[in-house]
Amino acid sequence: MDKKFKGVDLSHLPNINIPDFTPDVRVLNEHYLKVDREMQEERYARYMEEERYKQETLNTLKNIEKNTGDISSLVSLLHENSGKQNEILEIMTNIMSIGTSTTTDEAESMYRTVMNKINTNIQDVETMDKLTDYCKLFYHTAKAYIQNKIENGG
Repeated sequence: MDKKFKGVDLSHLPNINIPDFTPDVRVLNEHYLKVDREMQEERYARYMEEERYKQETLNTLKNIEKNTGDISSLVSLLHENSGKQNEILEIMTNIMSIGTSTTTDEAESMYRTVMNKINTNIQDVETMDKLTDYCKLFYHTAKAYIQNKIENGG
């Protein structure tokens, strides 16, 4: 016993049992850590979703910018080749019709037909290059659209 209580009879005092709170504190601490971890995971998931959305938006804007640049390029083709405007316009119409294909085989057939028409009727390398790029863009876009539609049961 402590020196302060030396000679003091404590036997007549009631016996008080102090409960052991250690298991309860441990359970509460584990629960707190679990909740904290879940909250961190939720914050991280929201952060990643926001980053994905930002990246998709940026890519969309870049594609819009590129596509409007492509449109300007096509308009300039018509103006720069006044002697071949009708042929170029017909080829551009054929290129756009690739987008109406219902199967990838049909899209590929239309693509090959247009590419042959470009190679046969256009002599200017720059015009040929721009029309070829435009044709490839339409073909790959149409093909991806058709494949996506098939995969999603459409």
